[in-house]
Amino acid sequence: MQPYRPLQNLLERTRVWCNKNKTQAAAEAKVAQAGKVAAEAAEAAAEAAKAEGEAAAAEAEAKAAEKAAHETGTKLEQKEAAKAEAEAEEAEEEAKDAATEAEKAEKAATEIAEGEKAD
Repeated sequence: MQPYRPLQNLLERTRVWCNKNKTQAAAEAKVAQAGKVAAEAAEAAAEAAKAEGEAAAAEAEAKAAEKAAHETGTKLEQKEAAKAEAEAEEAEEEAKDAATEAEKAEKAATEIAEGEKAD
């Protein structure tokens, strides 16, 4: 069986090379997935920041409308103030929801990163 020994060595080296490539490809796929999740987390955080900014602007508008209503005392302005206040509350809820989504995405990214460290 001596003539087949070089072929067996070649076959074994080929198996080792293939296994190494499979492992490397799996690691690269995990890194790509972690990058995607991190990008989603960043996007969710940006949306949360935007929603918080909108909520702050709506709250400021509601306070200004309420101040104007108190100064003049007209019913129309009081209705506008109530409407602006409701919009501010709605914007705050949206900001909270966006912040929750950002936290979830960040948690998922952290779990993937921890999984890579464990591997």
